[in-house]
Amino acid sequence: LTSWQRKMIRNATLAATIFPGELIGAILLWLPVRSVLRFKCVCKSWLSVISDPHFAKSHFELAIAPTHRVLKLLNNFQVNSIDVDNDDDSADILFNTPLLPPPHAAPKYVYIAGSCRGFILLELVSDLNSIHLVVWNPSTGLVKRIHHVNHLNLFDIDSHLCGIGYDSSTDDYVVVTMACQRPGRVVNCLSLRTNSWSFTEKKQLTAAYDDNEVGHVTREFLNGAFHWLEYCKGLGCQIIVAFDVREKELSEVPRPRDLPVESEDNFIYDLITMGECLCLCFVRCQNRTRVYEMWTMKEYKVQASWTRSFVFSTSYYSYLCSISPICFTKNEEILGLKENKLVRINGKGEVFEHRPRDNFAGRPCLHVIYTGSLLSLPRTTLKN
Repeated sequence: LTSWQRKMIRNATLAATIFPGELIGAILLWLPVRSVLRFKCVCKSWLSVISDPHFAKSHFELAIAPTHRVLKLLNNFQVNSIDVDNDDDSADILFNTPLLPPPHAAPKYVYIAGSCRGFILLELVSDLNSIHLVVWNPSTGLVKRIHHVNHLNLFDIDSHLCGIGYDSSTDDYVVVTMACQRPGRVVNCLSLRTNSWSFTEKKQLTAAYDDNEVGHVTREFLNGAFHWLEYCKGLGCQIIVAFDVREKELSEVPRPRDLPVESEDNFIYDLITMGECLCLCFVRCQNRTRVYEMWTMKEYKVQASWTRSFVFSTSYYSYLCSISPICFTKNEEILGLKENKLVRINGKGEVFEHRPRDNFAGRPCLHVIYTGSLLSLPRTTLKN
């Protein structure tokens, strides 16, 4: 511990002898996750308060001091947690990724498959090309390895999607794997409360969706559902598909009514969540310039609520000139990726470098927005 941290703990120890436990708990709710975790060692009463699952839930839901960060995979063994509102690396945090259990060797590949309420879902690929799923809370170090994934045969199909979500009706976290097999889908859901898999087979939404090609899947969970893009050959455009983890149902999210017709030069290139809203990223190529538009769905699944919220442009000939928004900063700027660098985009569409030393080049699925939390996974209960 640094001298400042030792001083803070001494002051906290003194406070623990003066203030009642209820007041201490109320004060701790105002602190960020890492500060709360440090105060576990002050005394037994503080440890008891902070370790209480009800305190962890209140700390997350009140979100008085939320810690929204970009979690970037550096290699198979480390991730860097980046403060989205800090322009230097002074607030960065390095985490060691969970390893495969013996007798497995070090993973051949590691992918970030999703983020939900402070938990990260990792895909670890072994030398035998078998997939191991790991649910991980980087803040607390909690790790849950998911076994028996090989039966999904994810490498023998056209494509697959993976993610982690939350079912508020049962206070349960759900890991979803979806295999896209023409002309339908095979969806497997793992309840972390019952520790059991459920299997469903979903057909295409309509006959017009035969031979769809799955594109980008959002790395965040929104409104109880996963969302991804599919190119529908029958319609000649990208569509937005959602899978509800509670109802176990597929549905289509309506696109913006005024979105330009897609072509070789005009196309949707990303689907993300920004500020608790679903957003489409659209690019138009004209006059040696690429114009980027962000369309935001203000009210979920209401087509009329789509609005064109941001417009910015870059040179058509810029190397890897696509811009991929990630999140909003506290200053209402967009933090995104451009030419494998973190950039900020203001309301005027001006693009500025954010972290010049950071390089995001490499495999896909290497970063995700992460909200720090003290939450634990639900205790396993037997399914009736």
